[in-house]
Amino acid sequence: MKRRRAALSLVLVLTSVPCLAEVTDVDSARLEKLLAEGVTVVDVRTPRELKATGVVKGSHVVTFYQRSGRYDMDAWVGKLREITGPDKPVILICGTGSLSVGLAEYLDKRAGYTAVYNVRDGIKRWIADGHPTVPPPSDP
Repeated sequence: MKRRRAALSLVLVLTSVPCLAEVTDVDSARLEKLLAEGVTVVDVRTPRELKATGVVKGSHVVTFYQRSGRYDMDAWVGKLREITGPDKPVILICGTGSLSVGLAEYLDKRAGYTAVYNVRDGIKRWIADGHPTVPPPSDP
């Protein structure tokens, strides 16, 4: 519950920033097409969450919350930039879409990313729609 409130607070803060562009919400079908096009998918969930459901095949894991439950936005963006730069499209996914939408807004409005997608309803919808997952990397 604490994490959900923290995610909601983060979303509220990040979405109050003036709009420069728009994050695109995608469903499972669109995610599948973007994957086929080679767009980078980044899963932001904790190791425990990853282990519970697995990940979309080909996803990169860049966990947002530290073990303490805190986060370091600059460090997180730095890790993300090791995988993909602001000039390339990126898809964010979490458990339900609530954390990833806030992070997507941040990347779009504050970190200079030009094409950011959020998986609406997250990995739960991906699985509910019948799509497979694979085990997460052993050391995300």
